[in-house]
This record gives sequence, structure tokens and C-alpha cells, in this order.
Amino acid sequence: MLKDLAIIDYEFRQILLAVTIDIEHFAKIQLLDKLEQRGEDGYSIVSSFLESNDRCNKDGSVSNYVKTEIDRGKSGCYTNDLVARYPSYDYPVWEFMELIPFGTFNQFVQFVAGKYSDKKLRNSFYRLQSVKSLRNACGHNNCILDDMKSGRPSYQVSYDVKNALRAAGFSETTLKTKMSNERLQQISTALYLHHSSASDGVVAAKGDQLRYIVKRMYRNIEYYEKNDVVKSSFSFFKQVIDAWYFNDD
Repeated sequence: MLKDLAIIDYEFRQILLAVTIDIEHFAKIQLLDKLEQRGEDGYSIVSSFLESNDRCNKDGSVSNYVKTEIDRGKSGCYTNDLVARYPSYDYPVWEFMELIPFGTFNQFVQFVAGKYSDKKLRNSFYRLQSVKSLRNACGHNNCILDDMKSGRPSYQVSYDVKNALRAAGFSETTLKTKMSNERLQQISTALYLHHSSASDGVVAAKGDQLRYIVKRMYRNIEYYEKNDVVKSSFSFFKQVIDAWYFNDD
């Protein structure tokens, strides 16, 4: 049983990592669209964000963690030319986003939300923070299915995600139980953002992979006959994926 669950965990982790990368890509596109709609010139918003992260040190010098992160790209073959092109950090937003890690992008989303008092964008920030946690876990090969029991989460799942789960047919009792587990919260949030924001082709492709992992979960389901937590969690994943990644064939 443990060997089977470890294999499922590994394969699910690979798919979810790709899902989180898709989410980052489409979140950047959506933020660029929003900035364009607001009439931003693409340069001043980056300058303001960088300035907001200046910190005065005890010796009087000024440090900036975002600029430090960008400077690390000087040694990377994929980013060195782009970093060198803007020695004064006067990046346009569309190139700035190519240089910052996911976590810093999320902070940028929060900054833009604050500038425009944009409640929807602020809610996006919180959901993206949840996705970031899942991405880090998958990227570091942490087990994600070794604790699926109910608990006491440090935060509540967003209303939009919970409402979408209700629409998928989950009872309030099930939602209360499953959303009390932060791992299931994060996976649900990632799948919600992915199926609602990625392109149709990307959603269809990931849907094929997610339906495969559901079949893999049920290949040896008799192993878990006496493990209600695993069985109910597999059922939860299946219902979510069936609702949000339906097959048109």
C-alpha cells in the first residue's frame, strides 16, 4: 500500500508542478492585460515597485531584495543578456516579469492591487500564494499525499474556490472536512485557477494527465479498503477533476 501510494504521490506531484507553472504563465498575461487597460506605460509601475522594496541598512547603505534576485540572473545563460540590457533596472514590465521568481511576482501582484485598490486582484494574490506553496512542495519533491486527514488550517480557502467546489456537487460537510486540510486546499486552489484561467488547449492537455492520475489512484483501490482518509481523498480528487476537466469525447 505504501509503495503504491508513493508512486501515485510522485506522479501526481509531477502533474501538479506543471499545473502551477501554467498558472504563473497565465497570471502574468492577465496582469499585463490589466495594466494595459489601466493605461500604465510599463516602466513607471516597475520603478515604483522596486523603490517600495528599498531598505536602509544600519550602515546607511540601501539594499533591495528584488534587485538582488535580478542580479543573480547575470550568471544564467537564459537571463544574462536581458539583465545586462538594463543596468539601471529600468525594465518594462513585460521583461521585468521574465526575471523575477514566482514569489516576487506574487508580491508585485499585491503591489498593483494596492495601487489600484483592486479587490479582485488582491484576492488573486492570496490564491497565488497558495499555488506558490504547492509549487515549492512539488519542486522540492516533498510528499503531498502523506497527510490528507482533516485538521486546523492556518487560513481559509477562498470563497471563489469554495463556491466552485459547491457547484461541483460537494456537500457542506465534505467541504468542511476536506478544506480543513491545507494540502487539499492548495491542490483545489491550483486546479481551480488552472481550469478557469489557462487556455482551452492547455486545460485539455492537463485534463488528460489528471484523468490518468485518477485512474492510477483507483488501480489498486482495494489496498485502501480500511483507510477511509485515502479513499475519500481519492474520491474528492476524482470529483474535482471530473467537474473541472471533463472530457468532450
